[in-house]
Amino acid sequence: MLPTGYSLTLAGADDVRALTEHWSREVLDNGDDGLFFSPYEPDEDARPATPDRVESIARALVRPLDEPNWQRAWVLRSDALGPRVLGSLSLYGGRLASELHRVGLGMGIEPEHRGRRIGSAMVEAALAWARAQERLAWIDLGVFAMNARARALYKRFGFVEVSERRDAFRVRGVSITDVSMTLALRG
Repeated sequence: MLPTGYSLTLAGADDVRALTEHWSREVLDNGDDGLFFSPYEPDEDARPATPDRVESIARALVRPLDEPNWQRAWVLRSDALGPRVLGSLSLYGGRLASELHRVGLGMGIEPEHRGRRIGSAMVEAALAWARAQERLAWIDLGVFAMNARARALYKRFGFVEVSERRDAFRVRGVSITDVSMTLALRG
């Protein structure tokens, strides 16, 4: 359940610009206090809100689940801050038809809104949606080994750590291990 004053909605085409702006802000605190959330350098705008990118994401948000490169995103907003996106959770299909039974998950919440159980509400909403989609069987994600809170959150929902990739990324000169987690949606 979301804290009072927040809303979580499935993103549509009108949300894409605010969503991409949120993604750009997400990397700004990357590495603060020794905790990394993203494989990008804090000053690296790797996902700019160019017209082509906005259009591509808008198309992915409505693409059928039986087509590669579909995406569904939930956007977090605060009544006090209006249309600004403060957090997001994305589920996305693979590039090949043969892997569309598996879904990737990515999530991020801006620093001042973390620690309020918002992540739990976001994961809960996405899992409910995914379980209602008969064709989906698995959700996979990567989380940095140093991010104990995120790993614990995913484990509470039944995600299992299946592997780790040491030195997967180097951000600000820090070697980062990426942990792969998965969840069977049925059984």
